[in-house]
Amino acid sequence: MTIYTSALDLCRNQLNDVRSVLYSNRAACHVSKEEYKEAEEDCNAALELDPNYLKVLLRRHKLEKILISYHLLLKTTKKVLEIDSTQCKALEAVSRLPKQIEIQQEKMKEECIAKLKDLGNLVLKPFWIKY
Repeated sequence: MTIYTSALDLCRNQLNDVRSVLYSNRAACHVSKEEYKEAEEDCNAALELDPNYLKVLLRRHKLEKILISYHLLLKTTKKVLEIDSTQCKALEAVSRLPKQIEIQQEKMKEECIAKLKDLGNLVLKPFWIKY
């Protein structure tokens, strides 16, 4: 991984296509070490240099599944399909993700309500009032 970092330092501000590949390869190294946030950052850096780099889009797609980031996953999936509409997994995901997003939002809403109730109980406890 340090080799990719050194190479990125050497070709700073030039050779964007090469830098995009280097970021992509370093992201793969991060994934192998289960450093998912760092891998996602490198994928994003590669895509800033080459927004249509399909291999990186697919790698980020996998990361977003791991990180359970359904909104980003849907956005990335749509971008993959813009570049290559024959990606079967992406086609399946586009039809499945809206429901998963809805379920995730409902779960987050329930968690927020539970936390608000806990906070309310904490504030009202001195007055012997339970919410």
